[in-house]
Amino acid sequence: MLPNEKFALACREWYAEQGLVVDDTNGEFAHCPYPEGMGDTGYYLLHEHHQHQGLLQSRDVGQCCFFSGHTKKWLLNCGYWPDNYFELWDIYEEYTSHLWKNTLGKYLEENPDHAKNAAVKIKKVNPSHFTENYKRTLGVLQEDKEAFSEMCRRNFLARLEANPQYQSDTFQKLLEKNPNHQSEAAQKRWEVNPDKTQIRELGTEKWFDPDHPELGQHNAGVLVRKQKKMGYPHGEENRKRVG
Repeated sequence: MLPNEKFALACREWYAEQGLVVDDTNGEFAHCPYPEGMGDTGYYLLHEHHQHQGLLQSRDVGQCCFFSGHTKKWLLNCGYWPDNYFELWDIYEEYTSHLWKNTLGKYLEENPDHAKNAAVKIKKVNPSHFTENYKRTLGVLQEDKEAFSEMCRRNFLARLEANPQYQSDTFQKLLEKNPNHQSEAAQKRWEVNPDKTQIRELGTEKWFDPDHPELGQHNAGVLVRKQKKMGYPHGEENRKRVG
């Protein structure tokens, strides 16, 4: 019996012990022991157990048997701590990497203008789609300053990786549009900080978890991600600034 089927049967046994009925009204049909297309049998499992079973099945049959978005969310916020938690993360990373290389990554290599063409089609249907979506996303992120800061950092690093000259190119474009950019920016900084006190650079503060110093020192966004991955508490009270 394959490990993913053993796990599914153990879940069904646990449901029975708890007097819990899991069917098509509150569960998800997990094809088992083989995924859809390779077999038609299976069991109804709760969502989180379905994610766990899908990871095990991927290792059993050698192909991705889970939806990456659902599974990653479960791994980051799982309501119970599996004995093989870190092994499950390894399976997730292994098969999402395969999925990218074999499907979307390959498609984008063959169709480099896909994103541009899709954007044109979307704008024809709703000219303000991207503006509305941006404002909606920005509004949500600004409520969580750490997530917003982390998003900005990731976007910046992605641009640098794609183009090492990104900073100098961007600055040059600013000067072409407005030759007085530097003096105007300096004036704004002076207005914000007229007494010339030191302005701390954004994203340079380092934080650590006093209860789990082994996680190291990071900016707040990175530390929170590491705490979540380990299943540790990750509120403001669970980190202290270095120094």
